[in-house]
Amino acid sequence: MDERNTAIHEAGHAVAAFYLHQRIRRATIVPRADSLGHVAHFPVKFADQGLFDDSRRGIDRAEKRVVILYAGPLASRKLAPRSRWRRGGSWDFEGVRVLMSHLQGNDDKYNTLYAKLIWRRAELLVEHRWKDICAVADALLEHRTLYQAGICAAILRAHRAPPERPKRSTAGASGGRRKRTSLIFPRLTALKRWGGSCHWRYSDESRCGPAMQG
Repeated sequence: MDERNTAIHEAGHAVAAFYLHQRIRRATIVPRADSLGHVAHFPVKFADQGLFDDSRRGIDRAEKRVVILYAGPLASRKLAPRSRWRRGGSWDFEGVRVLMSHLQGNDDKYNTLYAKLIWRRAELLVEHRWKDICAVADALLEHRTLYQAGICAAILRAHRAPPERPKRSTAGASGGRRKRTSLIFPRLTALKRWGGSCHWRYSDESRCGPAMQG
């Protein structure tokens, strides 16, 4: 897997986490012994004594983690369909297997449909947020490691439209002063809350560390 593919893979995880409102520690393409890059998640919480949290909130959290795990390999597949994207996502699929063993029941037909539904959910997220994934991947290639603030900044830049030219209105009846419209930028509601307030700048470990509030 080349570095661009690695960046796309990790960006898939990071962007999925962003839109599913799941906090992560960092995304990096710095290799280590067992991987070419990784996204450091906060662990899925289990109930007391290691039992799976089968409450509505616990199930929702686990389902979102499965989508996030799928998003990495699916982003790699979209970038390079003929690559060994399944092999590159072997750790992700193992994580999915563990979580799905808790989420699925005893009905085989239900389990099959349930698994297909979550897979499709991840496919649609990657398809609809591809622009964001590419933007975060580019930022990873430049900075190597991004914390949540850096991911926020990359997504914001992907959606920021060029400013409109200020327009001059004609003089009103009450006076001769001319009014100008302000520069208009799209507002991203999702950026306002992702485990805290995002500082709209890149953050790397050497300069500023995790730049989150809250």
